[in-house]
This record gives sequence, C-alpha cells and structure tokens, in this order.
Amino acid sequence: HKIRVACVGDSITWGSAMTNRAEDCYPAQLQRMLDEKAPGRYVVRNFGNPGRGVYTHTKFGGTCRAFSAMREHKEALAWNPDLVICNLGANDWEEFPKETEGKIERGLFRREYGALLRQYQALGSHPKIGIWTRLAPLTKAHPEYDKPVVAELDAELVSVAHEAGVEAIDMQTPLMERLEENIMADDGIHPTAVGCRRIAVETCKYVLGEREK
Repeated sequence: HKIRVACVGDSITWGSAMTNRAEDCYPAQLQRMLDEKAPGRYVVRNFGNPGRGVYTHTKFGGTCRAFSAMREHKEALAWNPDLVICNLGANDWEEFPKETEGKIERGLFRREYGALLRQYQALGSHPKIGIWTRLAPLTKAHPEYDKPVVAELDAELVSVAHEAGVEAIDMQTPLMERLEENIMADDGIHPTAVGCRRIAVETCKYVLGEREK
C-alpha cells in the first residue's frame, strides 16, 4: 500500500494566513514533492486544527483547546498512518509558564504531550513519529517575540521527544536562514506559501530519511 503520512498540529499545519490554503499549506506541498521523488509511493493528509495545543484543561473558542480532543486527532488515528509529523506547542506559550509559577502541575505539558504521542505509538501500523522540537520562528510582529518562554518551551519539547522515543525535528533553523525571503506572514508566526515550501522541503527529507542528524 501507499505509505501514509499524517501531518497533525495547529494552524501552521492547517495552513492559516494564506489565500490558497489547499494548495500552499505545507502538507499539500509535501505531497507534490514526494510525488516528484517517489511517484505513487506516498499519500499525505493534513490533520491540522487552528488554535489547538497540548494542555487538556485550557479552552479555545469556548471548547477544549487540546488537539487530543479534536476530530482531526481521532481521524488521524483511524487512518492508521505509517508516519506522523506533529507540530504542537505554539498555542501553549501562555499557559506553560504557570508550571514554574506553581499555578498548574509541573511537567504537565510534557506528560500530556507524551500521552497524545502514545496513542499513535499504539497503532497497529507502528508509525515512525517526528515532532517539532524547535517551533517555527517568531518575528518582531508577534507579542511573544524574544521572550524567554519560547526557548523554555522549545527545551521542554526536546524532553518530550526524548521521553517518548520519537524523533526531534528542528523547524526553526531552516526558516531562520530564509527570513529575508518573505517566509513569514505579517502576524509574525504563520508561514507564507514560501515558508510552507521550506517546511515541506525539511519534512520531505525526514520522510525520505535524508535529514542530517
């Protein structure tokens, strides 16, 4: 069968801030790249859901914010993918500092992300899993730009990957190297179609096993 690649995550995976989301989101561009390199071998599906994160006690739009509670998560599991690329954490920046402040349980983010990943690991397809451990970069237009919480959460994501035994994907560095190429939207966080192409290039390397360790 074709190798099933599930792209799960938030609005960056879904493809916000672009006029032609269906064609320009990174999963769509990834599909075209894989078709060029290995025709007919891969099928990519976009399971992104804007505004979603890891914490199960937070809300977005009046409903649970956690991706694990979303229809897209259940559909991704039911699809029984062979590879999973997960981008979550950017929508947890506001809540994450409360762990060190003693307002919520310390290590909660790490445990809840781990619980989500274990659901994919328990699938019969035994998928290869990679998570973004350095999230897409912020520009000065974003309110969290240059704040310590960004680096702190990136470090926590590394711990998530290590504890879950999944691969860590640095998506920040490849994009930072191309900031002058109009890769980020005016909101300072969402990639443009050009930025999504760069994400697709790096993800394609991961899928094909061509990334440098």
